[in-house]
Amino acid sequence: MSEYAGKINSLKAALEKAKMDKVKAEQNKENLDKRLEEIETEIKALGVDPAQLEETITNLDTEIQADLLSVEQLIPAQYKQVI
Repeated sequence: MSEYAGKINSLKAALEKAKMDKVKAEQNKENLDKRLEEIETEIKALGVDPAQLEETITNLDTEIQADLLSVEQLIPAQYKQVI
């Protein structure tokens, strides 16, 4: 009989730990969802649709590269060796 009591106590302890882990995971998810909402609000405040963020970043990167090339072409050849 005592072997069953030990096993039952062990299972109860495991169940309690699982419940605590579940609560922690739910709290963590809630915090992350809240942070995601804050970040999306910040992105919208910058005039960017969060769903289009990757595309916007790619476009900005392309523009920066083009602008750098344009500036580089304006530098006289004698100074380009410094670059």
